[in-house]
Amino acid sequence: MHLSGSGKILLVEDSDEILELMAMMLSNGRQILKARNGAEAVYEYRTHKPDLVFMDIVMPVLDGIEATREIVKFNPEAKIIGVTAYYTSKSKEMLDAGAREVIRKPFTVKQLIEIVKKYMPNDTDSGCKGS
Repeated sequence: MHLSGSGKILLVEDSDEILELMAMMLSNGRQILKARNGAEAVYEYRTHKPDLVFMDIVMPVLDGIEATREIVKFNPEAKIIGVTAYYTSKSKEMLDAGAREVIRKPFTVKQLIEIVKKYMPNDTDSGCKGS
């Protein structure tokens, strides 16, 4: 399944498997940027200014909470979605840092589609394709 569209999405995830799966689900017609830790995420955000960010919370080098704080300092309007395997106090910290919402792994294609539609309303969306 793919969501068709345009725009730039930054995926921040230290698990290569999850990173590639998310990229595959969201890449149809979009520019997908990838980062494997929070420090890379801050660099990619400042360099490419994506429309939407999916940010893992627990990562090496710089975690998602600190990376979100840095990005929000740079752009208070940044659209960042926290991604975590567990809802914990870190989920609340992520929201407090500036994330718009937090989703839990494992997520579904439908969840990703709804988030893209919500935060990228100008995305040219022709719905799901394939499986």
